[in-house]
Amino acid sequence: GYPLKNEFDSNLKASIGVVTVSSGEGLSAVFNSLGTDKIISGGQSMNPSVKEIVDAIMDAPAEKIIVLPNNSNIRLSAQQAAEIVDKEVKVVDTRSIPQGIAALLAFDRKKTLAENYKQMSERALQVKTGEITYATRDATVNNITVSKGDIIGISDGNLLVRGDTINGTLTELVNSILAEEDEILTLFYGQDVTGKEAREIAEHLGEKYPYIEVELQYGGQSLYYYLLSIE
Repeated sequence: GYPLKNEFDSNLKASIGVVTVSSGEGLSAVFNSLGTDKIISGGQSMNPSVKEIVDAIMDAPAEKIIVLPNNSNIRLSAQQAAEIVDKEVKVVDTRSIPQGIAALLAFDRKKTLAENYKQMSERALQVKTGEITYATRDATVNNITVSKGDIIGISDGNLLVRGDTINGTLTELVNSILAEEDEILTLFYGQDVTGKEAREIAEHLGEKYPYIEVELQYGGQSLYYYLLSIE
């Protein structure tokens, strides 16, 4: 036999894998390119079961696993899955896709599970996130009254703006969360937005905020016209 092979096997066992929940082909491609080992499809309206998360953890080719739930509704299931499996698992409390992407950017396979967990958790909290979606029912939240079907802008779980148009609401949301020290705005556009529409609003935001670098990515997610992150 080759001694190299055994050495490689022991390395593989010690390495860390990442399991991510994603909702949209474009977003999944982004997670794959950043080194995710297993992707579970899920999102606002279709939370994965504990079993699906367990299966993904077991399928990932590593003994130590980091899970990115990317949604506050999925965190509990991820935590339960982590306790069932006989692998060492840490769940980073990512509450949105942009937080998950930010966390992954801080991932380093050469570091320990504990170091990665700490770095990734910190990184997830540093990014400001926003979501443009529509109201599924009439409600009053944060003194904002919305009717079913209204376009709404949410940041880090809080409803901040409502509007009649996607672009108007997006511009208002960016305006309300952008700070002077921010440098990059990344927009992930969903399956209900065309590439042309997304490029136009990205250009508009770039002109409105010349000190910010605006990046556009195809997310392909349902329900959310745009997901955005600001750093």
